[in-house]
Amino acid sequence: MVHSIPKVHLGLLHEQIANGIASEPIMLGTVEWFAWLEQHRSFCFETAQSTFTARKEKRPGGWYWYAYRRKQGKLHTAYLGKSEELTVERLNAVATALERAGQLDTSTPLHLIPRLPRADEDKAAQAHQAPLTSQPVLFTSAIRLTKPESVPKHNLPAQLTTCVGREQDVATVVALLRRPHVRLLNMIGTAGIGKTRLAIEVARDVLDDFADGLSFVSLASIRSPHLVLPALARTLGLKEKEGQPVADLLQAYLSQRQMLLVLDNFEQVVAAAPLLGELLATCPALKLLVTSREVLHLRAEQQFAVSPLAVPKLEPFLTVELLSQYAAVELFIQRAQAVKHDFQLHDANAAAIAEICRRLDGLPLAIELAAARVKVLSPQALLARLEHRLEVLSDGAWDLPERQQTLRNTLQWSYHLLNAREQRLFRRLSVFVGGSTVEAVEALYALLDDGEDRVLEMVTSLLDKSLLLNRQSGDGEQRLLMLEMIHEYGLEMLATSGEMEAAHQAHARYYLRLVEEAEPAFWGPQQAAWFNRLEQERGNLRKALNWLLERAEGEQNLEMALRLGGALWWFWFRRAHFTEGAFFMQRALALAHAHVPVHVQAKALRCAGHLVDAQGDTERGEALLAESVALFTESGNQVERARTFFPFGMIAAARGEFAVASSRYQEGLAIARAAGDRLAIANLLHTSGNVARRQGEYARAYTLLEESNDLLKELGNRGGIASSHLRMAELMFAQGEERKAQALAEEALVGHREMGDMASIAETLDLLGQLAIQQGQIAQARIYLEESLMIWKETSDEARTAQSLSLLAQVDAIERGQTAQRLSMKGSELTRGEGYGQQKSESATAASPPGLTRRELEVLRLLTRGFTNIQIAEQLVVSLPTVNTHVRSIYNKLGVTSRSAATRYAFEQHLV
Repeated sequence: MVHSIPKVHLGLLHEQIANGIASEPIMLGTVEWFAWLEQHRSFCFETAQSTFTARKEKRPGGWYWYAYRRKQGKLHTAYLGKSEELTVERLNAVATALERAGQLDTSTPLHLIPRLPRADEDKAAQAHQAPLTSQPVLFTSAIRLTKPESVPKHNLPAQLTTCVGREQDVATVVALLRRPHVRLLNMIGTAGIGKTRLAIEVARDVLDDFADGLSFVSLASIRSPHLVLPALARTLGLKEKEGQPVADLLQAYLSQRQMLLVLDNFEQVVAAAPLLGELLATCPALKLLVTSREVLHLRAEQQFAVSPLAVPKLEPFLTVELLSQYAAVELFIQRAQAVKHDFQLHDANAAAIAEICRRLDGLPLAIELAAARVKVLSPQALLARLEHRLEVLSDGAWDLPERQQTLRNTLQWSYHLLNAREQRLFRRLSVFVGGSTVEAVEALYALLDDGEDRVLEMVTSLLDKSLLLNRQSGDGEQRLLMLEMIHEYGLEMLATSGEMEAAHQAHARYYLRLVEEAEPAFWGPQQAAWFNRLEQERGNLRKALNWLLERAEGEQNLEMALRLGGALWWFWFRRAHFTEGAFFMQRALALAHAHVPVHVQAKALRCAGHLVDAQGDTERGEALLAESVALFTESGNQVERARTFFPFGMIAAARGEFAVASSRYQEGLAIARAAGDRLAIANLLHTSGNVARRQGEYARAYTLLEESNDLLKELGNRGGIASSHLRMAELMFAQGEERKAQALAEEALVGHREMGDMASIAETLDLLGQLAIQQGQIAQARIYLEESLMIWKETSDEARTAQSLSLLAQVDAIERGQTAQRLSMKGSELTRGEGYGQQKSESATAASPPGLTRRELEVLRLLTRGFTNIQIAEQLVVSLPTVNTHVRSIYNKLGVTSRSAATRYAFEQHLV
């Protein structure tokens, strides 16, 4: 098979590893890039104008890289340097030199920058070995890149600080600008993102490409489009003549010149854009590099969107070394050291600095303003104040333009460039949290009833002006986003305008309508799509609920909050947002009064009861669900009453009260069958089958689950089908049919992942982990169980966390060499619910710790197997208060505060 040489293109290394499969691209200048260079011997470097092959060769003093390029039968070579010297700038410079070398006669002297000490370089040149081909070729002399003796003239402003984190952007823009067909390159980005600085760095890199030099034209002080050409002429040193239009003067001067004009801050004179098109049409060797917050809408325009600096991701194990490689963090440190010379990034402040950079969206101006505050505030104290960014990020350097001395000034500058209709849209968009769809914005306008019918056109305008971002979500939906600082400024303007109340009310009405539209689909074929959409909208849903509850003195607002929460019941439960949902619903119910319709209160009570129970407060959850059943009975809503028996019975089943659970399910089934509600019938059959399985009634369980599964398929309920497969898998496992159990569990896992149902994913992983243990696949078992443990911890389910820890402890024990047979038996017992009482007579594998009584050791063993306190009481035939006392005593003696910690201690000390 032909081996494909790795290729560097537009600042990224692309490498095929096998069978045409490409590895992840590596960005030049990163740690990964330099590590790759140490391990490899060659690559191809490609620009728009030139290509060369780089080879690493052994020379006196070590390994060095050389560049080779064949043109017109001649092979040209250039010295690159050691691996650590192969930066984007170095490679681009050598590519340019080799391109020029190919255009010159071989007798013409060439020059390259030396990268070795002089003596070492001479040795390296003398030791230079074979060319890339065995045929005789002509080498140029070993080349050194230096500035040519005559440097093209320019007026680029001197920079007093280093440019951080823009190496890739510089390389990309330079490559674009060097393409023959690119005549006008517009670098677009929001305020404070660093467009001017990037343009200056690019201009310096391409200076040698323009025989007549370049000119930097600042337009920041100009507001009238009519003054653009005079400003350009003035910068070029041209004097206006009476009777001669400035456009003619410029065209006469530029028509025969190979020149680059850098036009900075074009956004406030964007109406002058057609004049640029006319200049390009009459000046064939002219190129324009523009910085603007707005698109120019010219045919010749090539756009480059300037992005924020890279910020650290939300990862728990980012080291100081890794953090320092993020451009935003590097900029913060550099600017902080400018005001506090001994400032350092270390373990104590790393997390705060990373979060500051994230909260500031990687915006260079904001980071610089924030870093200046470390003179008086620690990073931790600074982070605490960033809730009000616009107040904190002020007092910039006095030699900056006034608009950049505070973040508010910078944003105000952009805001005042908008017309009145655009300003109103900008303010209204700030009511959304975490972005919105165009559909949501149009609905907001419709609810405000102001007759505006050009929303899409104005949204496009704000996108063109870099005040909005357009991002595609995982399902392909386009979302409009604001950077956090822009969002904060928009809220200030919304409050100042007096439109805050109306905008938030319309926002809440829209999201109530959206959720009530989604609710019927939560159990049908579109459930995954709707769950994913609402997950995207969680910030907006929280905002709407908060707004309504803060103004709950109005009957309409309270009813809207209860309706919104009641409709979100199944979404909150299946996506394991137990705490969030329970918090909102209990807060809303506490404000409920007699004027709220009965059926609205009943749905809210059902939602709250199910979620509170999921948090572990069974008693409170059961009381809320009982009240919900009573209110549905009072209202005569039999369908919703039947559906409420589903979570109502689950509470009893979780406590091991199977007779009570079965009674509730049967009552619900009778109501559902009478009402013809197939969804309630399917759900209640499902839970009835699960109870039968846990009671050992396997034949009855199979019949009930099979009937439920048939109904769920008719309804197209993918989440329900996945749950059905999980329960069938548990049933097969309980009967020793491991292959059937494995196949069903794997199907269930696919379905649950599709739904994003985290609790069910974790349940399925636990079962697959037990199956893997039974089959001796210990490494695979660990993979399953570690993922499930992570999910249970996130959902704060202590009993389930303890069970996963118990299973992982079995894996640890097997890996330590204990017999697989005994541990396999324990794994089976854990699932089947058999033989727990016989554990009581076994002696511990190690002596009981001092102070732990025999009874407490029995309680601890059951606790580590995921038993609830009620189940432990039943198993040991003691009262619940007695078990609660034992558990508290165990926690005190072991020095722990949770089930998971007690389980970990028990296994580490070989107590079970």
